Amino acid sequence: MNEGFFPPREPPLPLDYFTSQTARAMRPFNPAPISFIIDKYAAGLSDRPTAEQLRDWMNNETPIHHKYHETLRDIAAKMTGRDLMLFRQNCGASIRGFAYLIHETGAYSDIVVHYIDSWSDIGDNRPRWDRGYAGSRIGM
Repeated sequence: MNEGFFPPREPPLPLDYFTSQTARAMRPFNPAPISFIIDKYAAGLSDRPTAEQLRDWMNNETPIHHKYHETLRDIAAKMTGRDLMLFRQNCGASIRGFAYLIHETGAYSDIVVHYIDSWSDIGDNRPRWDRGYAGSRIGM
């Protein structure tokens, strides 16, 4: 792949942009769908976090051990829109916690960043090179 063709992936907006009540609203925790997503995208990897670890990292905004960073980047990079919604509905955390997880691990998948930024206090209004393509295909 020609690395110079695509611009670098952007991180989500800083956590200071996730202060509204909507961005801090907690979702219920259901570990079965979260474990399914982890197993689906991290099959064969030895350093897989548990659903409970993910929830705790997102809710407490505590540092994540570096051995999980690569696994979490893989999961975010491969996640489809359907799995992203499944994760969000069952993660037991807020969008702010989800943004923290992405910032901490550097898992800057376009679909995940667009989704998280859409819940920020200013919305997903930053100019992007792919505006109108990736930003409009979240549910696909």
